[in-house]
Amino acid sequence: MRKDEFILRSLSKIKHKKWELFVISRIVHGLLLDNEDVEFICQQLVRRPDGGRALTDMYFPQFGVFLEIDEPQHATEEHTANDRHRTDDIVVAANLIEKRIPVLESDGVTEKSLASVAKEADDFINEIRLLKRDALANDTFEPWDFEDRYDLNQHVERGFLSISTNPVFRYQHHALRCFGYTKGVFQRGAWTLASDPSRCVWFPRLYETETWDNELSPDGMQIVERKKDGSGGHAKIVYDEKWKSRIVFARYSDNLGAVLYRFVGEFKHDPALSDEYKRVFSRVTDRVDTISANGNS
Repeated sequence: MRKDEFILRSLSKIKHKKWELFVISRIVHGLLLDNEDVEFICQQLVRRPDGGRALTDMYFPQFGVFLEIDEPQHATEEHTANDRHRTDDIVVAANLIEKRIPVLESDGVTEKSLASVAKEADDFINEIRLLKRDALANDTFEPWDFEDRYDLNQHVERGFLSISTNPVFRYQHHALRCFGYTKGVFQRGAWTLASDPSRCVWFPRLYETETWDNELSPDGMQIVERKKDGSGGHAKIVYDEKWKSRIVFARYSDNLGAVLYRFVGEFKHDPALSDEYKRVFSRVTDRVDTISANGNS
C-alpha cells in the first residue's frame, strides 16, 4: 500500500462521523502542505494505565500525542472501544499526551461553528509543528517513511531489533529473515533458530481465539498462555517447554484491518508463575541481535 492510499483509506473509514471527518481532514490537509514526514494514525486503540481501553481519534507516534474530537456520542464510542476484539493494535498510554477538541459549546448542547472548530484544529496543527521543531533541535525526530516501514533490511543492517524502534513485519518469513531464515513463506506458530536451537521465534495470537486465551500484560512484561476447554473454562497444558527462550512477534490487526507481526521482546518460561492451567512467560530483554543469512550478527 502506498502512503497516499493509506491516508485516503484512513479518511474513508471515518466518513460517517461528520465532526471527526471535518477536524481530521483539516489537520491532514494542513500537515500535507509542509510536514509530510509527520506520522498519524486514525482510530488508534490505546490501553490506559488503569487497564481500560479508549479508541483515540488521531494518534501521533513520533510525539506520543493523541487527539480526541469530543462529539456527543464520544462516551458511547469509548465504551465500544473497551469491548473491541483484542486483535487490534494497542498502544500503552503511559506518558502519552492527550489533546481534545470539543465540538459543543460550554453548555454541552449547542454545536460550535465550523469556523470556530477549524481554528482549534489549526491551533493543534501549530502545536504539532512546534513538537517537530523541538524534536529536530534535539536530534530525536525520525521522519515518517511509510514505504520503508516494513523493510526488513533496515533491521538486519542495524544489527538488532528493539521495542524502542517498533519493528513491525507484514509476514512471518520477513521477521525470520532477521535470524538467518532463507526459505519461502512460513505459517507456523514457532521456528527454532538454526544458529541457536535453544531459542525460537514465536508468533502467538495474544488475544482470545476459539481454542486459546492468551494475553500480553499491560506493561508488556509477561505473556500468559491458557488453553480453552470448550465449556467456558481452561484445560490443563501438558506440553514441555523445549526452548530456553522465545523471541516474540505478536500477531495483530492494524487500524485498517491488515494482519501484522510486532516485535515485543524475548521471553522465558517462568515456572514460578505458571501452573497446570496457565503458562507464564516473562520478558528477559526488549532487544535482540539480528543474524544475517550467513550467520553473522
